[in-house]
Amino acid sequence: MESNYNIQVMKEALLYILEKEGKVRYYALMKTLYLAERDHLAQWGGRITQEVYHPLPYGPVPSGLYDALKAEGETFLSDVLKVSKTFVSALRKPNMEYLSQSEVYALDRAIQYVRTHNFEEIKQATHDMFYQTARKERRAMTNEEIALSGGATPGMVAYINEQTAIDQALV
Repeated sequence: MESNYNIQVMKEALLYILEKEGKVRYYALMKTLYLAERDHLAQWGGRITQEVYHPLPYGPVPSGLYDALKAEGETFLSDVLKVSKTFVSALRKPNMEYLSQSEVYALDRAIQYVRTHNFEEIKQATHDMFYQTARKERRAMTNEEIALSGGATPGMVAYINEQTAIDQALV
């Protein structure tokens, strides 16, 4: 089960994206979040949210967000997002105390990328060999795969794997 803090960070990251972009389609929101996660993991060795990314036909999808957007009725995001059939908008401004400077930097880069690239270009950028392997094996993408997709160095991958092992030992 996600901690209240992790859920709040996810809400604030989504609100930050929506503050910059206004009303957005599901696809753009999910890809922006994935690209920010990928960049942050590759650059700084940590995740922004604790979302699990599944390789669905249109690319890696954050499971919790996807489920909340597709759900009917109240979800853990109902207090911050207005969801229609295909669009999402914010119900308030983000609380920036939950986002670090590096997270904001990664979010800004992802927002800019999605803003300036079309569907096919975004799809191409997220359907790399790491996505393909996870999809073929019918499993979620690992932190290592996400980081490698973002261009992580071997040293960063070793650090991420070490942190993942520590996190799993603490559960």
